[in-house]
This record gives sequence, C-alpha cells and structure tokens, in this order.
Amino acid sequence: MLARDPHDLHVLLSAYACAPNRGSEPGLGWNTMVALSQQCRLTVVTQGRNRPVIEAWLAENPLPNVTFRYVYLPRWVFRLRPKKACAYLLYSVWQWRMLETAREVLASDPYDLVHHLTFASLHMPMFSHHLPVPLIYGPAGGGEMAPMRFWGGGGKRGLLHETLRWARMHTLRFDPLVRSMYGGTARLLTTTPESAAIVPARFRPRARVLPSVAVHPPKHLQRIPAENATFRVYTAGRLLHWKRVDLAIRAFARLLQTHPNASFDIVGYGPQWQRLQALTQRLGVDAQVNFWGWQEHDTVLQLLAEADVFLAPSLHDSGGMAVLEAMAAGVPPIVLATGGPAIMVDDSSGVRVPLTTPRQVVHDLTAALAELAREPDRREALARGARRRASELFTWDQHAERLLEVYWQTLYPATPLHPVVPAPRRAVASTAPDVSSTAADGAAVVRPTLSAPVRINAAAPRRRRVNE
Repeated sequence: MLARDPHDLHVLLSAYACAPNRGSEPGLGWNTMVALSQQCRLTVVTQGRNRPVIEAWLAENPLPNVTFRYVYLPRWVFRLRPKKACAYLLYSVWQWRMLETAREVLASDPYDLVHHLTFASLHMPMFSHHLPVPLIYGPAGGGEMAPMRFWGGGGKRGLLHETLRWARMHTLRFDPLVRSMYGGTARLLTTTPESAAIVPARFRPRARVLPSVAVHPPKHLQRIPAENATFRVYTAGRLLHWKRVDLAIRAFARLLQTHPNASFDIVGYGPQWQRLQALTQRLGVDAQVNFWGWQEHDTVLQLLAEADVFLAPSLHDSGGMAVLEAMAAGVPPIVLATGGPAIMVDDSSGVRVPLTTPRQVVHDLTAALAELAREPDRREALARGARRRASELFTWDQHAERLLEVYWQTLYPATPLHPVVPAPRRAVASTAPDVSSTAADGAAVVRPTLSAPVRINAAAPRRRRVNE
C-alpha cells in the first residue's frame, strides 16, 4: 500500500559510497541520506568497509529513521591491481551482491521506492532495476563533453581520456546493459542539461535535471584583510586535466601585468601537479602561485577567508562542490558556462565565461579577474549574491525536499513538479547588509586562528582529501 504522508514513505537507498566526514561521492551519499532521513524512513544498503566510521558516527548522532545493511565484497577483489583502475569492477561486483541483500530486505517489509544514489553515472550500468519496486536513479552525471579544441591541455594522458570519453558517450545508446537500466527506471535524475541530452530519446521523458551537490547552512567567514592590498585568487580540487587549472594559471599570469600584487592559491593534488608547476616556472609566476597540496578543513577555511575570487575553469564538472562551498563562504566564483557550476552560478553571484576556444577563454578569464580586482564594490555585491544563492537554493535540506517531490510524483504522477532552480537573474546592486566582516544576528561565525600555512612547491605528499 502506497504511503499517503511523506513521513510514511519507506525508501530503500542503494549507496555504495556513503560515509560521514568525507568529500566527493561518499560525502554526497552521506549528506543526502542524513537530509532525507528527516523526511522519510530509509533502509540504506552500503559497502561493508563503511561500517566502522558509520557506527562510530551514529553512536554520537543517532538517526532513528534509518536502518543500515552492509554488503561486503569477496576478499579476492582486494588483491586486484591497480586498485583505482579496478574501482568500477569492484562496484559492479558489489552491486550483484547488493541485489541479494535488497531482495531479502524487500521481502521482510513493504517499501514504496528504491533509490540508487551512488555511484551514479550515465556511463556505468547498475542493477537495481531488477528489484520489484519503482526505481529512482541519480542524480547522475557524465554527459558533459568539452569541445575537441580543449582536449590537448592535459598532455597525452588527458587526450586519451577525452577520446575514450567521447567514444563511450557516442556508444551508450548501443550498450544493452545501459538500455536495460534506462528501461527499468521510473525516474532518471541527471545533474545537468548536458547529461539529460545523452539519454536515448525514448527514455528522455523520464529524465529531470537535479543538481547533485549542496552545502550545509552557510556559516559566515569573518574576512581576513589582505596585506599590501593583495588581490587573492583561489582554487581547490583534484588537479586533473579536465579541471584545466592551466587555463587559470595562464589567465592569472596575464592579470599580473596590470595587478602585480595578486597571488594565486591552489589547494589540491593530482596527476597534473608537476605539469602545472612547470607551467608557472615557464610563465615566470612561480613566486606568486602557491601550491598547497591537500589540506585539512581548517586550513581550507583560512584560505577561503583570505580569498577575493574563486577561479574554476572546469570543462565537464557534473557537480562542482568546491564552487558551491566558495559561494556559501561569500567568495564569488569565476567558472565556465558548462556543467554543474553553470547551474549554480548566475549573474548576481559570480561570472560565467563562455566555452569558446582556449585562447578566448584565457582572455575572458583575465578580463573577469581584472574587473573584480579593480572594482571592490562589484566584488562585494557578488559575494553577497553568492552567499544568498547558496543559502536559498543549495542546502542539503532543500536538496532532500526536491528528492521527496520526485518520490511523490513517481508514486502519484498527478503531483506537480516545480523548477529546481529559478531562471538566472541579471546582476543588480544589492541593498542587503554587508556581512563580509560581521555576521548576521544569530549566525555562527567562523574565524580561523591558525598560523600562516607553509607553502608547498616541491613534490607533494599525499594528504587526506578533504576539499575534493
């Protein structure tokens, strides 16, 4: 019997990646689950290795509406090498094992829906559609594709990756496992319009765009004044070829010609680390560009408190968590007009640069940086707009409410669906009080008190990935 009250909904949540105090997919799965637990009853099926951290968290923060079931991988899979290349194989093996557990759960108690949450990619088939309950899949990404003229920026490895990605996207409609997945899904959630566009036409009416990332209610960072009127540019995330941090560095190098007091902080680590350092040396800006590697969250907060602009020219980012975290902290972002960041940022909260050619993008990024460097009032207006947009549209509670609406509409198709994000609005002068240095009444204030972090420009050590 179908639930008539939202709190009576009973959902089986498949979340391969789901763990507290983590970034990337595990953090996405966990935060979505916690927010949904305030709206309906959940049984969460996740991988067994998450059990210790989950039970330790639940001991201090019980979730009465949530039951966990753990599915363990066979021991032989952990002997596979290299582990990163075998990650999708492990995921597929886990899914087959999960089906047996899910069938036992469904046989013991009535459920309204199954929601496959993580991993969620339109490139990877999943098997939850074999369960005898309506299935929600996603939000899933993977449909964003950079123009070919941008493929060469990450060297031979990046070119190979983009070529294989292009080939996979153009053969998806012929993959029987993917077509079976689409056919068995009651509602397909995609992170961006680009991802919705690669869904085969016969299944596209089931698709709905729903961003996958959100933030907790933003805390006001108390701004740390820059020394010597320094204009501070900041970026964070894995240093992958498609993040195109090289474009950001080239734009920053041009900015120094008119604003020599600028600095650029790069937080994160990845395959492009040494390539990007070599680029700063060739451009003669290695003294102004700081590579920090992976940092603890307190250090990230300190760097955000010092930043004037967040620069993220990612080519095909389905989510954009780092962009959203910067917005919540009141740091206006400069992004490319593609993927998840293009949904989160509007003209009142940041700058979106068209994806044209590499040369033109560098020119446009430089122009955006120069404008915000010479117009502090404009920068502060965007900072207020970024914080407002993050708090009004992209919190985890709001994300859970949108998912609940999808659940309800799946069970009762007559239920109307509302747009996820209102149409972008033009930038206007804000009359809101300036909260860049003082917090609003009752708002939590975060004031980092750390000593100055140590700059890293050598081979980076591996650090815990907290700002992915």
